[in-house]
Amino acid sequence: MARTGTPRGTRGGRGRGPARAGARRPRSRAVFWRRRIIALVVVAAVVAGVGWGFWKVFGILGDAWDEAVAAQQATPTDISTAQPVACPPDELEWGLSHDAGVAGERVRFALTVTNASETSCLVDAGAQNMVLTVISGEDRIWSTADCGPAEAVRLLLGPGDETTRAVTWNGTRSAPGCTAVDSAVLPGTYQLGMTYDGLDVPGAAAVFPLR
Repeated sequence: MARTGTPRGTRGGRGRGPARAGARRPRSRAVFWRRRIIALVVVAAVVAGVGWGFWKVFGILGDAWDEAVAAQQATPTDISTAQPVACPPDELEWGLSHDAGVAGERVRFALTVTNASETSCLVDAGAQNMVLTVISGEDRIWSTADCGPAEAVRLLLGPGDETTRAVTWNGTRSAPGCTAVDSAVLPGTYQLGMTYDGLDVPGAAAVFPLR
């Protein structure tokens, strides 16, 4: 009879069969370094992103600070309390128009003055400072200074500003102190002259006929 028993090579149910399922293989060095390099790249990207964010924020804050400093420097800190002064006569430009027609009737003069200086100043348009006078040859016919009020009429003009003063001559003679004059104004040629602050103003001179 043949002997029965445990086959050789299968002692106790253990043998040199295939490796057990699920057994882990040791990691290679290439895989290890590859993962470390990827991790370093990720960390570097994060650091670069954070740095760029800080740079952007500080750049915006720096621009805002520069703008605030510039605005503060551009804002005047001292308020000028200087009062405007009289316009220099040589910095004033004059113009004149009129509607002269018939002797003995009213004549309207429109006198325009322009501030040709670079600063604001005062023009005195009072009858005793801006004096219009009508003459015929050497005969003094009429003047705003004869009957006009003595009060100053100060007008503030900015650089390049202009104002127009309307003056009406009633067509009769006048005399200093506003005394009556019986002599009538006859047809003929008349001249209008003007002084401002005691100085002759050629730009306000005119020659006109009365019928």
